[in-house]
Amino acid sequence: MNYDKPIIIRKNKPAPKSSLVTLDDDVTLKLVPKDIQDKIKEARVRLEMDQKDLAKKMDKKVSVVKEWEKGTANYDKNLAKAFEKALNIKLHPK
Repeated sequence: MNYDKPIIIRKNKPAPKSSLVTLDDDVTLKLVPKDIQDKIKEARVRLEMDQKDLAKKMDKKVSVVKEWEKGTANYDKNLAKAFEKALNIKLHPK
């Protein structure tokens, strides 16, 4: 065996995350925007709550809070209102 040749290993770059997800049937889902993710996390930290506390206050699973803070959840107006109520914040200007 000849060990003089360099070995090149290439990693595929992940596709950039988009705030919109398109399904096969031309249905587009909107992911939680970055500014809303930040507002939720900042308000939660300011109130000295962890994700589990916030989930309990909203009567939701911890995974819901985690996904909203990471931006991997589909945006839902009703959930946004629940976050606003639990954290006493406004996510959208009226």
